Amino acid sequence: MKKITVLTFMLCCFFSNADAAGLTASVDKTTVPLGEAFVLTLSADESVNEMPDLSVLEKNFKVYSTSVSRQNYIINGKSEASTNWQIGLIALNPGSQEIPSVTIGKDKTKPVQINVISTAAQAAAPADATNPQSGVSDKDNTQVQAKYNLRALIENKTQPHYVQQQIIYKVVLTDDGSFAGSEPVFENESAGSWIIRSLGRPQTVVKTADNKKVRETTFTYALFPQKSGKQKIPEVWLNGYAVKPGTRTGFDIFNQDIFNFSINMPSFFGMDTPVSLRVPSKEIEILPVPENYPGNWWLPATKVILSAGWPDGIPQFKAGEAFRREIILQAVGVTESQLPDINLPQTTDFRQYPEKPTRQFGIIKGNPAAEEKIINVYIPKKSGKVLLPEIAVDWYNTQSGTFEKAVIPAEEIEVEEGDMAAGIKDTEDSGYAKQVAEPEQNKPLDGLQSETKENIFQITDSKPEGMSYLVLIAVFAAGMLVSWLLFRKHPSDGKPQCEMRQYPEYLIKKAYQNDFRSLRDGLVSWATGFYPEHRIENLKDVAAAAGDSRFEEQINIILAKLYNPQDESLWNPKIFSDILKDLVKNKKGTAGKNPPLPPLYG
Repeated sequence: MKKITVLTFMLCCFFSNADAAGLTASVDKTTVPLGEAFVLTLSADESVNEMPDLSVLEKNFKVYSTSVSRQNYIINGKSEASTNWQIGLIALNPGSQEIPSVTIGKDKTKPVQINVISTAAQAAAPADATNPQSGVSDKDNTQVQAKYNLRALIENKTQPHYVQQQIIYKVVLTDDGSFAGSEPVFENESAGSWIIRSLGRPQTVVKTADNKKVRETTFTYALFPQKSGKQKIPEVWLNGYAVKPGTRTGFDIFNQDIFNFSINMPSFFGMDTPVSLRVPSKEIEILPVPENYPGNWWLPATKVILSAGWPDGIPQFKAGEAFRREIILQAVGVTESQLPDINLPQTTDFRQYPEKPTRQFGIIKGNPAAEEKIINVYIPKKSGKVLLPEIAVDWYNTQSGTFEKAVIPAEEIEVEEGDMAAGIKDTEDSGYAKQVAEPEQNKPLDGLQSETKENIFQITDSKPEGMSYLVLIAVFAAGMLVSWLLFRKHPSDGKPQCEMRQYPEYLIKKAYQNDFRSLRDGLVSWATGFYPEHRIENLKDVAAAAGDSRFEEQINIILAKLYNPQDESLWNPKIFSDILKDLVKNKKGTAGKNPPLPPLYG
């Protein structure tokens, strides 16, 4: 019996020593400002290879950093070891908080109590009283008072918000002038439920409250909900550092930009303390598109302007000759992705060949704005009075709550008789190639100059045009190669390798390949040598030199295909080749007397 008692006593002593030699937890301060980092230290009186399970902390704390150190030493001839983990934490909520037990291997720490104080709690505390939330005296509060507060405001929160309608969201940081860091970050911004755009640099003001300076920095964003129903605005994090008093001299800290102020690397033991502030997610009701909305494309905006102009100057309207018209859609309170494709009504009086639209995004007096431009090529089919049809875009006015329509009224023009009843100018002559080669980029929203001239500071293209340049370079290189292969000279006698009789074969080949660009270039070069008495600069000159109505019709079809590969004009390469052979046959004997042909690109 005595043996059992002794054994039991020894076992109790053993486990008691094991607990005493187990894990301990401590913090560098028990009263912590909300958002400011503090250090949780876990210590073990032995060498431990396992890592602590920190998942229990994630509910109420953000784990900012972790580090581990192991030491081995000998005291009085006895080998000792210790392991320490330092964990940087940031409390997510104010009030009395418990750091729960942390497990490492089979051991577990005891919980640790801390008090997290907020700016609001400090402001409400009497000067000579004990703060009931923190449980410490005002003297202690002065040393650890919360210096930072982050909040978010929704403008016009009481008004209804429809899907894709902008919500102005302001994130406001209040600090004592010692904060330096980065811009706010929206959690899971790319999840697809929201489009979020920054509306420029933050606005900072310095205020005086209770004889103390306070800096207030406001970040403004435009949020565009992509789904209806109850939606949560993502929570916002603002990370930075607190500059300790007395460590920076020679600066008025209130005049420093919070982004440009010089800061050290993160350190809990240096002059800067990590700070991480959070605005919890906010729930908001998003309405679907109204059932009685008359348009096909939902466009909620504060202002919409639709206008038209002549990029090449007021044209001289002639039947069969192309002219260009620029249509511009501008909207305030939307992103470029929300703009609709402008509907260009069809008419029997014109052929139309719209070019690819360009879109851009900008800032107008602190509001998001977008612009879309499209060039439409018109070819009148007849002379006389002709009506350019009305162009309209439906939109929803978010300020008045009404359905509206932006309109370019119908415009009557006088079309003169043209040299080519159903033709158009060559692409270079009409300016079409210049428009493709020199896209407009990063220009102000001209149609809103009265509102935007001094307020646009951010313009970005939503659709880069880099690929257009690559295509043009490739086409140009291909043309040069074809020119060199067809028209290079023999080094021996200097005679052209491709004589006049070889041109029709080349042109017919390109006709059957539906290669209208090469066909255009080849026809111009062929006609230059085939009709030396004429000045040949474009396909219109080729048709005029040939003097054949059937050939002129084929030229018109080629030009139409150049503007729009989906053009419905009937192209029959056999008809083209037969007409070309007839032209060559009827002028038989003259080709050999012509001088050598110039290259395609001279």
